[in-house]
Amino acid sequence: MAEEQARPSISERAAAAVRLAQNGIKAMTSENTLQSIVERATAAVTLRPAIGQGTDTTTVCLRDGVMCDVEEGPWEIAADLDPQLGGSQKHPGPGFLLRAAMGTCFAQTAALWAAKLGVPLDRVDVEVDAHHDARGLLGVDGTDPRFTRLRYRITIESPAPEEDVQRVLDAARAHSPVHDSLGHALTIERDVQVVMSESP
Repeated sequence: MAEEQARPSISERAAAAVRLAQNGIKAMTSENTLQSIVERATAAVTLRPAIGQGTDTTTVCLRDGVMCDVEEGPWEIAADLDPQLGGSQKHPGPGFLLRAAMGTCFAQTAALWAAKLGVPLDRVDVEVDAHHDARGLLGVDGTDPRFTRLRYRITIESPAPEEDVQRVLDAARAHSPVHDSLGHALTIERDVQVVMSESP
């Protein structure tokens, strides 16, 4: 476990890419814009692709009923379900986390590509809907448990021409890791370790 936590996260790898691209020369504060950061990171992973590759690991521990502790590196959150499913609704559920991942990844990718393309953005809001059917979760009528549809709406403000803004949105759609992963079939592997507990 300690070895897994010692591996650099994607944020740490991106920071390493920036440091490599700077080639040991400290950037001036005025150059430390999002655009220059993206340019340096792009140059770094172009020269040495391995520094941008890796695996991030999040640990989920079922705590009370259906409440879970979720940890990765320095971050910790709790996840829960609605009271109708035995939860307290004091913490977000997995559907919320999935929608949040979709929206934040798209918005952040848009910010990076806006900087890369030199398109100013004053506001980016993403609203994500996920259609679901609880029968799948509960094994009723052979209904699939998966979300059957994701839809997102973007509100974006920019002084740039609409065609430039559209280029940013197209790039965000093409390069958002979460958007791309959800939009394509994803191979999921499972490893299981069963530990015998002591008899009471």
